[in-house]
Amino acid sequence: MKIRITENQLNRLINETENRGDGTILRASQKFWDWLRWHEGSIVKKGEPMLKTYKDSVGVWTIGYGHTGKEAYKGNVITNDRANELFVNDVKDAAKCVKRFLNTWKKNNNEGYRLKLNEYEAIISLVINSGCSGVRTSDFIQKVKNGKYSEAAESILTYKSVGLENRRNGEYELFKNGKYLRE
Repeated sequence: MKIRITENQLNRLINETENRGDGTILRASQKFWDWLRWHEGSIVKKGEPMLKTYKDSVGVWTIGYGHTGKEAYKGNVITNDRANELFVNDVKDAAKCVKRFLNTWKKNNNEGYRLKLNEYEAIISLVINSGCSGVRTSDFIQKVKNGKYSEAAESILTYKSVGLENRRNGEYELFKNGKYLRE
């Protein structure tokens, strides 16, 4: 049996598989950590944590770098060091979530476990912003799972995006083009 594909199809296939590796062994870069601090931190002092609790755009108590856990309650104040500890723990938890489904995909021979570093980092950002279960069941992640990386990138722009257009644009650019935009 012969399979015929056009030159454009071949080029797309080459581009989409180029530089992809085993996502289960990737580690987020320092550039990503800095980019995420910029997005999750203070709106006024970009890259700095919010040391007093505040309600985010959907009314959830938040502190530090977007932390919504037990320390995010009305009137709480934390130090820079504590904000950084919470941030590191939140990012590690998000990365563990991503690794869990990547390991499952790898075991089941799903193409999507093969990722570029920037794609892996964008997924972590989405998990931090939207939660593990939300991302895990999203159309976006199903496209990644099946190796439809270009389609997945496009779906980031509409994923839980009300009030988060700049964030989703940043995640899109990170996932699709490896650009750490700060807008």
